[in-house]
Order: sequence, then C-alpha cells, then structure tokens
Amino acid sequence: MSEDNLTIKFTSENLRDNHYRAELEEIYEKHIPKDEGDESSIEYAGNKATYFRAFFSIDSEALNSLLSELEKKGVYDLAATAWYDNVGEEMYFIRRSGELLDFSSKKDMDEYLKEADKGKLNTVINYGKTTKKNTLLIRLHIKAKGKRKKLFELFSLALNHLKNNNFKQTFNSFVKSESHDIEWCRFKWKEDETWNEVCSEELSIAITDALENDEYLLIAFNLDQIPTDSNIVIDDFIWFIFNSLDGVRKVWVKYRPKDDIEQYLYFPGMGDESFFVGKEIKNDNDWPKL
Repeated sequence: MSEDNLTIKFTSENLRDNHYRAELEEIYEKHIPKDEGDESSIEYAGNKATYFRAFFSIDSEALNSLLSELEKKGVYDLAATAWYDNVGEEMYFIRRSGELLDFSSKKDMDEYLKEADKGKLNTVINYGKTTKKNTLLIRLHIKAKGKRKKLFELFSLALNHLKNNNFKQTFNSFVKSESHDIEWCRFKWKEDETWNEVCSEELSIAITDALENDEYLLIAFNLDQIPTDSNIVIDDFIWFIFNSLDGVRKVWVKYRPKDDIEQYLYFPGMGDESFFVGKEIKNDNDWPKL
C-alpha cells in the first residue's frame, strides 16, 4: 500500500461556528474520501485548521478544485502538503490568481510568499497601448536602496527618448562582471572576440514605464516602437544582461510576442542558467517560480 498522504492547513475566524466547520468538512470530503482509520484527522485550534488524510494521493486538478472551494468559503493562509512515498519527496501547494502553484520545499514557498507580499503593485503598468501583445516586462530585485534608486533613475530617464542619448553608456557603467564583457543587449566571455546578441540595441527606445515597488523595479517595453527592420527577437539570455547590473539579485521576464505563445523566465532558477518556457501569466502582478 502506498503511504502517500495529504495535509491541508488554513485560517479562519469563523472556526468556532460548528455549522461553518461542517460546511468546510463537506467540501473537503467531497474531494477526499472519508477515512475512518486512526491515521487520518481533522483538527481545530483557535482560528487554525489542519486536515490530514493518510494513504491518499490527489491529482493537481482535484487539489486545485478543493482549495478553490475552500477559498470561496473565506479561509486564508491556505496551503497543502503532499508526501509522495514512491519517490520519498514532499511537495507544497498554494493558489494565486486562480492558479495552483507547487514548490519542492517549504523554504521555496515561504520565499515566494515573502516576495509576493513585498512586490504587490497598486498601479497599472503602462505599455503605451491597450494590448499586452508584443510587449516585454522585466522585474528586478534590488535590495540596496541606493543602487535601486540609481537604476530607477536610469530607466525613468529613458522614457524621454529625446534625452536618451547616453542611456547605453550609462547602463554599461552599472555593469559588474569579472568573467564577461557585458554591454546593453550583448555579452561575451572576456577572452572571446565574438559578442552574443540577446536583443536589438533599439530596445531602449521601447521603454514605456519604470516603476519602483518596495525592493523591486519593473521596466515595461512596447516592442511595436522598435523599427521594423530591427532584429528584436528576445533571446533566453536577456536575463544575463540585467542580472549583471550592480545590486540586482534576481530577474524575472515576461515576453509576450505578437503572434506566438507567451514566454516567461526567472533567474536564479533551478540550475545555473534560466530559459524561457511557454507560460501565460495574464496578471502583471504575479511572478511565480516554476
């Protein structure tokens, strides 16, 4: 018998109401078959609830449906932990913006929640048009206030293209790298002669918005503003250019091509390098770790 198990935890101020508890348990048992064994349990402690089901595995679609229904009843701090006995691994699950997100460790989940709380936006990003097609949105985590301010000023000044003559030189002056030569939109190993282009140099004239949000900067681009004869293909290694800026700790990129599937990446990811994956993320405030 598989020893998989599932734990659901959440918070609600209404848990002292027996009728409310019964409604939550009815939702739970609709998705999780009732178990009369001693290994499974439903426990309440103040405004906290823990539902545990032993010897049980649930697929992501059913889990998403369960968590969604519990959310609709007003619970919060809702998270699920699943133990998979056949591989000896534990996974953590939460829902954000209607989507089920999974994490391989509680540390990763807590870090995501911490960043999400810090990086909540209260404004709309300006792409200079009503559609998000053919746009780029880059998010930078810059913890040092002074360094964040300097980069914010750099991208803010770039919004005025008439005063944008020194953008590339100023950008390059903020680059810090011991192993590579890195300039706006290109890089190479120091011993190499050939440069790797990650996008068109004209990307700077496509900047439509720059926002500072807590420890984060967001830079928006309208790629329609790039000349039609320019090579504007966004390469996977665009993160490398922005990650080289002094003070930048993490980079997220949302690339929404005109006639193709949306692309998403973040660095650092699971390995040494990060690559685009096809991922539609409609909400500009959502930055999941995949």
